[in-house]
Formats: sequence, C-alpha cells, structure tokens
Amino acid sequence: MRTLSCCRSICRSLSGAGPGETTVRATNAERSAIRFANASNCGVSDLKISGAASPRKQNDDSAGILLVESSNCSIHGVAIDGGASAGILVHGSHGIRVTGNDIRNEMADGVHVVAGSTDVLVESNTAENTGDDSFAAVAYGNGPQTTGVTIRNNTSSNSRARGVSCIGAADCVISGNKISNPRGHGIAVAFEQAYQTHHPRH
Repeated sequence: MRTLSCCRSICRSLSGAGPGETTVRATNAERSAIRFANASNCGVSDLKISGAASPRKQNDDSAGILLVESSNCSIHGVAIDGGASAGILVHGSHGIRVTGNDIRNEMADGVHVVAGSTDVLVESNTAENTGDDSFAAVAYGNGPQTTGVTIRNNTSSNSRARGVSCIGAADCVISGNKISNPRGHGIAVAFEQAYQTHHPRH
C-alpha cells in the first residue's frame, strides 16, 4: 500500500527522477492517494503513479493525488495510470497549479476540482481513456461554489464522458484545449439537477 500524508507546516514536496525512472505503485485501491491535507507549498513532480485499478471507487482516498484544504501547491510532470477514481483530486484548496501531467486509464475524472476550490490552474496536461470527464470543475449545491478555475491548453482523448466540464462552478476559463472522441460533450458548462449542483456563472 502506498501512503504519504502531509499536514500543516511539516508538509514537503515529493519529487522523483522522472516518470520513466521513479514509480510509486498502489496496491490498495481504497487507500491509494498521495494525500496532502491542510498543507501549504506542497507538491508532487517528476514521477509515475501506477494505480490499483478496480471497479470505480467513490472515496477521495482512492485518487492518485489528493489535495484537501491545501494552498499554493503544484503538481507537475507526473504520469498517472490506472487508478480507481480521479487521477488528481483538488478538494477545497486554493492557489493550485496542475501542469504538464499525463493521466491515463483512470476510472473517474482525469483532474477533478471541487468543494469550493479557488484559483486553480489546469494547464498543458494530457488525459486519455478517463472513466468520466478528462478535466472538470464541479460545485455541488450542498457545499461552497468552486470558483476561478482555468482549464487551458490541455489534450483530452477518448474520455467516457466529457472532455472539459464546468458543472456548477463560477468564473471558469476554458481555452485552447484539444478534445477528441469524447462519449459525451466536448465542453460542457451546465447545472445538473440530478447531482444538485450550483448554477454556473460568469
């Protein structure tokens, strides 16, 4: 089982020698996330995360990388393959940069930004064969509205849902993305009654 937890001021960045040289493998799909909680100035870079793919999981800790209530963190140059839920999950966090990553064969979204996260940049990433949206900013009605998410210059291919989505979030910027062969919309900006989301705005 892979476990890395960082909290508050003791958090440090996790770096490898490159995705072709450093691999972190998950053996337990329920608890596979590299997890940062209440962290600041944290990051993951230059490594590969090999997931424990299985039927899709719904718990946050089944993601490849999980940021919870964290700030000023970056995820760069990471390859993520075969996880049971999202590749990168940004939950209630601020000032996050997700750039230059390669995400494949996840059971859920490639990058999922949710729960009132603000000031999040998702740029120059590749997502292929994701089980849901490739890149998503989401705000469910029972929580704060996700705001200020920029999804720019990414490549999505063969998503089982949408290429890029802004579902219930505010102040989304979606530009310069290349999207091919999604099963749903290429780009979706919407309120989803079934999931009781906020209404998107601006």
